[in-house]
Amino acid sequence: MQAITRMERSNLRSTFMSLERADVAIVGGGIIGSGLASALSREGLDVVVIDPHPGLGSSLGNAGLVVPSYSTPMSTPGNLWEGVKSFGSDHAPVTFSRPLGLETLKFLASFAAASRPGRVKRDTAKLHSMATRSLQRYHELQDSGLDLGLTVQGWLWLSTSQGNRDALRGDSERMQSAGAKCEVVNRAQADELQPGLGSEVSGGIWFPDEAFLDPEAASRRWLQDAMDHGARLIRAEVTGYRKQGERITDLTTTEGDLGAKQVVLATGADSRAAGRLLDIRVPVEPGYGWSVTLSDPQNQLNRALMGIEDHVVISPMPGRVRITGGMRFGAASGADPADRDIAKLREHAAAVVPALADLEELTRWQGARPMTASGVPIIECRGFDNLVVAAGHGPLGVTLAPITVDLAKELVTAGLSAARTR
Repeated sequence: MQAITRMERSNLRSTFMSLERADVAIVGGGIIGSGLASALSREGLDVVVIDPHPGLGSSLGNAGLVVPSYSTPMSTPGNLWEGVKSFGSDHAPVTFSRPLGLETLKFLASFAAASRPGRVKRDTAKLHSMATRSLQRYHELQDSGLDLGLTVQGWLWLSTSQGNRDALRGDSERMQSAGAKCEVVNRAQADELQPGLGSEVSGGIWFPDEAFLDPEAASRRWLQDAMDHGARLIRAEVTGYRKQGERITDLTTTEGDLGAKQVVLATGADSRAAGRLLDIRVPVEPGYGWSVTLSDPQNQLNRALMGIEDHVVISPMPGRVRITGGMRFGAASGADPADRDIAKLREHAAAVVPALADLEELTRWQGARPMTASGVPIIECRGFDNLVVAAGHGPLGVTLAPITVDLAKELVTAGLSAARTR
């Protein structure tokens, strides 16, 4: 994390003085905030992105998957039961930091309510529809010349449990009914898709149309495109606001005040705290995960993989492999992941691809996914006539980024149009 020099700070203040007002102020410079800034600035709007450290949220260390198949929300009856059984355990896929705070307890109560089968079916259909359209939009952006590094090489789920074929078939049929394109593969077929699998791998599920990208590079590229089209970045924190009637007129920040006609909150896992600054409730719970990135100059992986039993994702990136997992609710255990958590990731990954055990560690990361109880993100006007919230994408932030940008852009432009007619 680089400190801002005195000259840079002076330049930022000068930028604020020269801005005074903007058409749109976007709070948050992750992949969604950056994408929205690009889309709006390409329409000729005066856009300001406010973020002290753009791209250093979950965009920095997540798996980078673009996967419509992964659209079943966490709030299912099965996950609810597994969570209850594992409460107090540090070895389950979902763990809890103790003691749990009041907001986390409220979230868990809402999670239970969202786990009703009928609700899960509706939410799954909605998420899958959004994710499918979002993948299409990535392709459209690439065709238009905005290359975010999307690679379509499929996603292979792998089981290390013997005699699991009936369960795999059931999972495949359930996802196919939701609209996913997938098929069960045996061990020999899995070997063809990804050579060098571990001896315990028995088969899996193959999703041929899924994609992935480098999330940090994509966020940076999208933000740069926004700035190339006139958007400005202010490295500052929002500390409050002023309003007139039902509209926000100005945001106060650590670098000065900024007036805006429309305000967008795209603050990821910090959205609940950011909402408090604006006196609104944004029910987003941080779900902490972690990752380790390994050096892989031989590029040994052909495609993204996931161990079904432990939900550990293995993502190939140029010269690197990223292993991602974990879901911990409650307070963060620290800025860096625990050694035992990284060791578990590496152990699970090596069971799937043994050659990964010998790769050198480059970096490790811990961050929070912005979780809603239902798994469906919040993309709506909230609290004020000119405030749009785009938050709560859980593990699907990269997958849902383009469709979120489109939906938020519609809300912002509608708000600007309505303001002009007053």
